[in-house]
Amino acid sequence: MAGCPKCSIDLVRENSHKETVTHPNGFKTFKDLHVGERLILPEKWFSKEFDELPPSYFAALPHPDGVTPGKTTGVLGDEPVATSAARAAAAVIAADPSYCVSVAQPGSAVNSAVHAFKTAWNTENPTNPVPINTGTYEQATADAIKSVLGTAPAACAPRALVPPQRRRAAEGPGTGVIVGLALLGAGAVGTAIYFATKPEPAPRVRRIRPSRPRPITRPDFPETEYWDGIAWRKPYAP
Repeated sequence: MAGCPKCSIDLVRENSHKETVTHPNGFKTFKDLHVGERLILPEKWFSKEFDELPPSYFAALPHPDGVTPGKTTGVLGDEPVATSAARAAAAVIAADPSYCVSVAQPGSAVNSAVHAFKTAWNTENPTNPVPINTGTYEQATADAIKSVLGTAPAACAPRALVPPQRRRAAEGPGTGVIVGLALLGAGAVGTAIYFATKPEPAPRVRRIRPSRPRPITRPDFPETEYWDGIAWRKPYAP
């Protein structure tokens, strides 16, 4: 980064969790940095493909002063930036057999070169722009490069769009279903725990009136009465 202050955009993209500031010329940087803060370095900086990018790629990047825009003409003579960017994109794509995969990876050499061409092309051809920030090298971009260079690498196949219903089926049950099953399972487990831990009812105790021993004598009553264990009773008449 010290040798290419313009390339800080790669560092910003790699650390997307931090807040950024975009200056009037399009130069993007971090809103703040702190001593000892750790940042993720982009793998692009350590790739030989990055060193092989033509000077036109770096010339098209906005200046870190926040005011000076990227050059509108190439560094070789008066070649437009779109032409230089088209050459750079075509060269990087030709050097990567899996460019259709690489172009979808932010910060890769192919992704950066294609994005630089799209930006330069749309700047010079505002009435005939190509799709930008799509993460792919579509047919419209290939046609634009071909119109500049006379030839262009084959465009990547369009990505298949999965209908919402099929996408949900492929992704499995939604969050609501999972939460519902979890609550249902929790309810069942809770019921089982309740029955397992529910205290058993105390056994019913039948109260029995205690019997008293028969008195030895009962002088005040005739001998026809009998003791039933509780009190003296008269026998029933026949």
